[in-house]
Amino acid sequence: MRDIFYFDAAAELVLILLLFSIFVKKLHRNHSTKVFIAIIMCCGIACVAEIPTCFPDRIGKDLMWFCNTIYYLARNTMPIALIIYLISITETWDIIKKKKLLILALTIPYVIAMGFILTNYYSNAIFYIDNNGEYHRGMFVFVVYLIAFYYLIYSLIYLIICHKFFSKYQFVALFSVIPFTFTAVIIQFFNPGYYIELFVSTLSFIMICSAIETPEELLDQKTGLLSMKQFINMSWKSFKFHRSQPTVILKVKNYFELYSLLSYRNAHKYVKEMSTEFGRRYRNIDSKYKTYFLEEGIYAAVFSNYELALVVANKLKDDFELLSKRRVDFRININIFVTDISKDFSNITELNSFINNLHSKYSYSEKITEISKIKNEKRYIIENNIESILDEGLKNNEFEVYYQPIFNTKNNKFETAEALVRLNSEKYGFIGPDLFIPQAEKNGRITQIDTFVLEEVMQFISSPLFKALGLKAIEVNLSFVDCSDPTLHERIKKLLTKYNIKPESLNLEFTESYDANFDIVDINIKKLREMGINFSLDDYGTGYSNIDRFVKLPLQIVKIDKSLVDRYLDDDMSMVLKNTINMIKDLNRKIVVEGTETSNQVEAFINYGCDYIQGFYYSKPLEKDEFINFIKEKNNVELIQ
Repeated sequence: MRDIFYFDAAAELVLILLLFSIFVKKLHRNHSTKVFIAIIMCCGIACVAEIPTCFPDRIGKDLMWFCNTIYYLARNTMPIALIIYLISITETWDIIKKKKLLILALTIPYVIAMGFILTNYYSNAIFYIDNNGEYHRGMFVFVVYLIAFYYLIYSLIYLIICHKFFSKYQFVALFSVIPFTFTAVIIQFFNPGYYIELFVSTLSFIMICSAIETPEELLDQKTGLLSMKQFINMSWKSFKFHRSQPTVILKVKNYFELYSLLSYRNAHKYVKEMSTEFGRRYRNIDSKYKTYFLEEGIYAAVFSNYELALVVANKLKDDFELLSKRRVDFRININIFVTDISKDFSNITELNSFINNLHSKYSYSEKITEISKIKNEKRYIIENNIESILDEGLKNNEFEVYYQPIFNTKNNKFETAEALVRLNSEKYGFIGPDLFIPQAEKNGRITQIDTFVLEEVMQFISSPLFKALGLKAIEVNLSFVDCSDPTLHERIKKLLTKYNIKPESLNLEFTESYDANFDIVDINIKKLREMGINFSLDDYGTGYSNIDRFVKLPLQIVKIDKSLVDRYLDDDMSMVLKNTINMIKDLNRKIVVEGTETSNQVEAFINYGCDYIQGFYYSKPLEKDEFINFIKEKNNVELIQ
């Protein structure tokens, strides 16, 4: 019976397509993928070597010897390569290196197998070719088969031990290689004419490709760098095995401005080019460093040791701005953090929190920050645990409402105030809003916080004390998250009914945000305005609204931001402020000036014709009882006991 080589031919075609797919998708830069490529190439070489042996009468005795030798060399390299692949995926090289018995158990059988194969020409131990060019098995051929089975069992045990490193689908894909190969080897051993062994192995490789060697698993498609998922997986392994992972994390603070400056297509192209440069620029310093794109504007690079990470961090400080100017005049603003992941973070959850909230925290002025030097600072601890702090604060009623008085320049009284939320944690003490508000907006807890503030304010407004103090309204800030909530007007209507207060005693402040859903915001404003609630536009001069939108919004009050107030002595800014104030007054809006700190500022803005003044010149935000006493004193109110 003629040997059936069609399975080898089909396997060869599939293997070529697999290699083509890997290189087209640019997955070959990953270390574990390089090992997988080596396995595929070994399988391909074995196929190429095995096919000619089906035609011994055409290729002759010498070529039969050569092809069979190449086949055995390639085929018997595949099992050990599979184990190396598992070690690469699980990032467990450090463990293997520390245990000499594991190294010996991994290498000695392979050396024995290679010794038998390479000396076979003289010993005929594995196979021999007779004078007619026919192939015959040698008396020790079972040795290479036993060694192959040994490595399959080794792989099975290793896979089971490290099963937590894989998803169910990944585990099944890797596990399938072992029984499939084992079965195919047995079949081919007892049926030498059926060359199905390599074809079955190829089918297993397809499963591995679909489960592990995929762009979604390995690469970020936007930048071509390794993905966030890969970074987290590697970090998890570092925690698991207490392994050092020196890492540089780079945050581009003004990343999103690039998309405002360029079209999306050009910005996308620019980011990819910049990422590619970042991914290979420092190979001369550490040839083994890996680069990752964690999320928009946040990169990471992992190095062989901490000293090399510091060297690159200092070069990044000098080089990154030059990199960013290659195609566009864009002054980049970055923060660089240097850390040894497994030492500076207690677990993967803490690391995840650090990365996920990096854009909304860490306002360190230094270009390079070593986590080991700041991890015991109170601010860092709070920022890195802010999610649990928010949860505890909501659960244990640790949020408080403070009131900052607002001075009416027309009647020289304090008739309104702005309600400001504060967090007084039992564990960490007072936490400023600059620390918890951005995170609360990001994770959705801001809605609960806003609701708490509204309830506290409405409860105060509904009390007899509010009217007795001569107060007319309280201003409450609404986040862009709440403004974009379609149920906002319904929730506030229920609260007005619950506390039986007049709508005009509540003034809602909002700041236009790029992230807000303007259609929903406008519906909410319209419906709440129909109820009689007044609105203020906060942070005028720094917010997102354009003039057209500003004119159309049904606003009663406009609040001029402190950043403009601080520049009131600047000739150009003074002119802008005067014209802006006149424009707002012509539109029949009231004006509140925020952030006044000196008598000169107050006097200037009163002269400009502003209606209300707010700032530390009059008072800092006060807790409720202090605020009541302040109003009693300043407004000369005598409360009836």
